[in-house]
Amino acid sequence: MKANRDVTEALQRTIGLMQKELERKSSTATLQSASTAQDTLNLVIGTSKQLITVPEKTDWLDRVLIISALVFFSLVVLFILKSRIIDRGLRITFFWTRLLPNSSAPVLLRRLRWHR
Repeated sequence: MKANRDVTEALQRTIGLMQKELERKSSTATLQSASTAQDTLNLVIGTSKQLITVPEKTDWLDRVLIISALVFFSLVVLFILKSRIIDRGLRITFFWTRLLPNSSAPVLLRRLRWHR
């Protein structure tokens, strides 16, 4: 009986060692699977970062272009308002200056008489 017990204990130790080895191989496969999943996620995160930064750059460029266009438009509107309102108003206000005699006319007449 002792021999049977020894054989049974040896078989149980062998089964225990086999289970430990199987668990170790299983955990190695799990670690490799986790590593592969992590690599894939890192790749996805890198691609996502690029996809996010490209629209940010184009968004900045769009803002600069829109602001530039608004500034140009405002300058054109101000120029038109100046030419239509301020310049025309000044012309109407000082229309009577055209009726005044030219102050340089007597000087020109004197020069003409001098040369004769």
